Amino acid sequence: MLRNLFKPRQHRHEIFVPASVLAPEAEEYALVGSVVSWVNAARDRGAYSADEIAEEAPQVYYADYYYAQVCNGGHSQFRHNSRMDPMTLAHAQNGLKNAGLTELASCLGALIEAPGIEKAALDALDSRFYAAYSDYHAKINAWLQPRIKVVPDGDYPVKLEQFLKLDGPRVQRFQDREALGLQAKIENAQLAGYAQAVYEMTGGHFLGVRPGSFASVFGQQTVIWGIALRTEQGEETVLNGMDVAERFLLVPKMPKETVETEDQLLALFNSGHNLKKEVVDQNCELARTERLGLIAALLLDMAPDLSSQDVVALHLMIDNDPERKGRYVMIHCEGRRGHFVIRIDDSKSMIISLADKAAVAVLSNREVRKALRQFDARNRVH
Repeated sequence: MLRNLFKPRQHRHEIFVPASVLAPEAEEYALVGSVVSWVNAARDRGAYSADEIAEEAPQVYYADYYYAQVCNGGHSQFRHNSRMDPMTLAHAQNGLKNAGLTELASCLGALIEAPGIEKAALDALDSRFYAAYSDYHAKINAWLQPRIKVVPDGDYPVKLEQFLKLDGPRVQRFQDREALGLQAKIENAQLAGYAQAVYEMTGGHFLGVRPGSFASVFGQQTVIWGIALRTEQGEETVLNGMDVAERFLLVPKMPKETVETEDQLLALFNSGHNLKKEVVDQNCELARTERLGLIAALLLDMAPDLSSQDVVALHLMIDNDPERKGRYVMIHCEGRRGHFVIRIDDSKSMIISLADKAAVAVLSNREVRKALRQFDARNRVH
């Protein structure tokens, strides 16, 4: 008991910014923007947790998130995009209060107390916010300045890289986040569906979903996604992807911007390749329950010159061969690495390069289960 009373406080890293953000000619948002970028780097690249950086850092970060969201689309946008996450709300409100932005903090508090309020009440909150937000930057800058370290611009990049260098428990934390990222990708039906369609239709290498255009399908506005791929011959191209008739449809080109008849839709389907959404969704759910993204991360960490960061998409293969045993996960990587397949059978899991049909990493299923238990213990998954 006494041991806990005298437990040393965990060291928190101070916020540091380049001197130019405080120069007289700097934009009023420069300081807050620099702190937001610092927090993003600390979290995403340095794998720091909130209790390892200055307590003001997440407060500024989320206070500014609240401010930007409401300025852009009102409290309704903030409510939707934040999902009213308790941590986001707590940090944002503390930041606003500590900076002396009491009316903005009161507006946020009103939303916290009644998150389900209707449009009229949301509009009233917006009016209160817009009447009080003009001194936001002045007050938050005044609060921040005594709490940060200023670094000469020439020294800042080196200091930042030293701060972000992974060591100790942050190495494992970063790897765990990468693993969770792969798990999220394999559960993403759009990524999985179009990556599978690219492979089945062209044998090519899926590179991602790009912004697209719109078409009218039976009077409904439908997004036409740009599905980027690299062909087997090494050429990069973009096909058209659309979610229509409960299917992921991939076609070389859209002959018309309007599809009005069954014959036109049939011709469109016949020109490309499609997958049933129901089947893709089932595979994504299976990948979730069997944690196939985490298993992929374990194998990728063992593979030479390959990592989770190289993966654009991965998907459980839709396999209609009843004689084939086990699970097969297709991996699409960045660059020109080609395709890899993870094969999981009753005894082992392995990652195989399709280029030379060679296994590049193998784990027994006993080792996989042990690694997943350790992952759960580190991340407190129950």
